[in-house]
Amino acid sequence: MDTGDAAQAIAWYRQALDIDVTLENRLGELVTWYNLGEAYEKLGEYEIALQFYNESLSLARETGDKLGQGEALWRSARLLFPADQAKAVKRARQALGIFTEIGDSRVTQIRKWLSRPNRRRFSENDPPNSLFSAAS
Repeated sequence: MDTGDAAQAIAWYRQALDIDVTLENRLGELVTWYNLGEAYEKLGEYEIALQFYNESLSLARETGDKLGQGEALWRSARLLFPADQAKAVKRARQALGIFTEIGDSRVTQIRKWLSRPNRRRFSENDPPNSLFSAAS
């Protein structure tokens, strides 16, 4: 997704979020918050992306959606590092526990990330800098 696609996706996701809220579709709302986080992450708007991942995490916890919890925790962990290393590691470990429990294949990826002394960038899909380092 390039920045133009991300900007268009944000407009659609905001419309979907309004509909989900009106219909009290909590699962749809959870997914839309997460998708908004991904779109803002693609635009390099990491603080906004983190806010949306946190909204998604709250709803996932409220609804008992383990996969949603793990995904939101894992994405936010990578955004938080290295600005808030303790919180990033805590969230990654929480995601690891959830993914282990549900048998998700990302267990190996998270273990590898946690074992690296410099976790700044795990893959090409991760942001090039931490959430706050671009502003520093």
